[in-house]
Amino acid sequence: DKGLLRQLLALTQQQQQQTGQLSGSQQLVAVLSAYGDALSDARKAEDAAVAYSAAGLTDKALGAYKTAGAWRMCMVLAARLQYPQHQQQLLARELSEQLQASGAGADAAQLLVQYLQDIDGGVSALVVSKEWREALRVAYAADRKDLVDTIVVPSAAQSASVLLSEATESIERLQKYTARLQEVRQRRLAMEAALAAADAEAAAGAPVPDDDLVSESPSMISGFSMYTDRTAAGTGIGGSSIASSSRAASTTGGRRPLRNQKKAAKKGKAGKIRAGSPGEETALAAHLETLVPAKHVLEEAGQLAELLVMLQHVEDASKLQQRVGQWQAAAAAAMEEVKKGQQQQQQGVAEAAGQHPGQQVTGGATVA
Repeated sequence: DKGLLRQLLALTQQQQQQTGQLSGSQQLVAVLSAYGDALSDARKAEDAAVAYSAAGLTDKALGAYKTAGAWRMCMVLAARLQYPQHQQQLLARELSEQLQASGAGADAAQLLVQYLQDIDGGVSALVVSKEWREALRVAYAADRKDLVDTIVVPSAAQSASVLLSEATESIERLQKYTARLQEVRQRRLAMEAALAAADAEAAAGAPVPDDDLVSESPSMISGFSMYTDRTAAGTGIGGSSIASSSRAASTTGGRRPLRNQKKAAKKGKAGKIRAGSPGEETALAAHLETLVPAKHVLEEAGQLAELLVMLQHVEDASKLQQRVGQWQAAAAAAMEEVKKGQQQQQQGVAEAAGQHPGQQVTGGATVA
């Protein structure tokens, strides 16, 4: 820990160089093995595998590479250990299942095809990971056109249908929330303009107070004083039993659960768009960003369209490309609105910061 094993390793290597001992001495192997164990515990499996390899502990290195999902080095070490063919195939099968479970279907397909000659499994793994071009290549390279008809084409048609629906739904949501964002922003700007006009009018000359209002002010103040006095008396020491009992309840388990309930409610509402709330504009902008098509989605759309054209489904390919293009256009328009709002807010902050030194901004209004 804290580099002590690295220092011990360096000292051991230095000592052996000075004494002229071989690098494979028991002392060095023990240090490298301990170093590999420490790296494994730190979840640095590939680094641990290198340490085990340096110690000549090939079996342990193979296990570490397997944990890391480094299937190429696993097969290399299996060959160096002179695994028989059936054992290498068992290892390849185990690694392919591990890789498919982690979403690395393309790597799993290489193991299935190269070490197990499992063309069916390899094509299926490629289809699941949406590697359409490679699935076609593997199927045709093995002279298995039947796999194209039974696995690749049906899966591609289903994926194209799902992508088409996703694009249509995303376009509708982008247009809906973009329109709402524009509406909310216009209301905010109108309110800011009204507040600025009111501030300008007040700065130009406030109206003279009405005599009746002035004469009524003392009675209003005294009325409030009577209320505050009664409230203070009721909540002070020796006050009413109702106040003391409510205060006692809050300190015997009532306050903490209420606070926890509020936290839970606040957490549950996080990320939601609440119409009319102060944070609606920000929430709308954040939600619109999640509707932008991801890079891998666009790449998949390109591969699907290419596959559909090759299979003479030109009309379907054109429809998919057109819909995805509309999705991109709607997303670009939405991001332009988000950017416009951010620029307006930055401009407002800059203008507020450059106001008259004798003024300050309070609650969106300028107060002299």
